[in-house]
Amino acid sequence: MKFILAVLSFLVLALFPAHGEVIGNVEYYLPSSISQEWEISNKLESPKGVTLIYSPKGVERHQATEFFGVNSNTLSLSLEDFDALKNGLAKMFPDMEISVGVIEKGTNSLLYEWSAKENDQVKILGWGKVFALEAGSVVLTYLTENVDDASKVYSLWIPVLKEAKIL
Repeated sequence: MKFILAVLSFLVLALFPAHGEVIGNVEYYLPSSISQEWEISNKLESPKGVTLIYSPKGVERHQATEFFGVNSNTLSLSLEDFDALKNGLAKMFPDMEISVGVIEKGTNSLLYEWSAKENDQVKILGWGKVFALEAGSVVLTYLTENVDDASKVYSLWIPVLKEAKIL
């Protein structure tokens, strides 16, 4: 009986996590992968918002080749203003050519993919989800320099981003 209870407890915790992380009024989950855990490697705060940067646990921030960032801010956002998203990425990577594509558009959110090229070669891939809220916006984004693992990473992060929701 104890064994069955232990197995059921494990399954409930593994399949139905107790809670996700929350930023602003958006709930999100980090991927639960046996091979890798994530930790907050940087936190930036300003009067207009807060940004948390996650990187793989145990990897020095300056050596990480992938990151997950969440940002909650008071800036209003139109999901129709796709150029603003592309321009924001271009400011982060000024010497690279930025491409952005929509994966899925919801009532208050936009799921997108992007890449940054240098000398016609993709150097960075990313996927993100933007939420337009009454009091500002929330942006969740994953980026990686491991472009050879794109399909594996895509299949891990797209469900994570799709699951994020307004509370």
